[in-house]
Amino acid sequence: MSQIGLLKLSNSTSFLPITTLINRWFRPKSSSSTETTAKNGLTPQGEFVKGINFNGDAITVDGHTWLSYSDALADGLSTPDVMPTETGIKKLHPAVNRKMRRMFNTVICKPQKLEIIQTLPNGIYDVYLWMMENYAPNHHSMDVSIGSEVVARGIAQLEVGYWVKYGPYRTTISEGTLNVAICTTNPERDAHVMGMTIFKVPSPQK
Repeated sequence: MSQIGLLKLSNSTSFLPITTLINRWFRPKSSSSTETTAKNGLTPQGEFVKGINFNGDAITVDGHTWLSYSDALADGLSTPDVMPTETGIKKLHPAVNRKMRRMFNTVICKPQKLEIIQTLPNGIYDVYLWMMENYAPNHHSMDVSIGSEVVARGIAQLEVGYWVKYGPYRTTISEGTLNVAICTTNPERDAHVMGMTIFKVPSPQK
């Protein structure tokens, strides 16, 4: 793991990476989901299927090649009525390279409810969503549904420039389509997302 630094816990001899503490400090208290960052050393289980850089170019992340937004739209992706846009956040936490900074500054958004529809073969998948706060501290608070199931509540309450890879959100696809809905808890604000990765989970052995 690439460590930015270490902090010592009070009354303890243990040290934790700063990135771990950042995730703890900014984890939504109301969410029962697991959230990770690309710098915490956790490797998704299963076979990489697809990564999408929303409103951005193709990029390699953690050794996996993501599709550009335009290529993803030509490969079974649909994002009805979203607004592709860009921001100019220069200092990200945890720190990332130039290409990753560019990825987090390209975004799709939509008032209140943003839908992501992706054709996939039937099976079991883990889905991750990559988000950064790009407007104001704790401006966003979003619930995530996959199909008819709410998989996370109140995510993305972050300081400006802070980013998190949320997931894994496990889902079983039986009709050839992944349906993700990101809804703001405040209906007057936009839902947004910067990236998505999908991994195929091995079928349980009988």
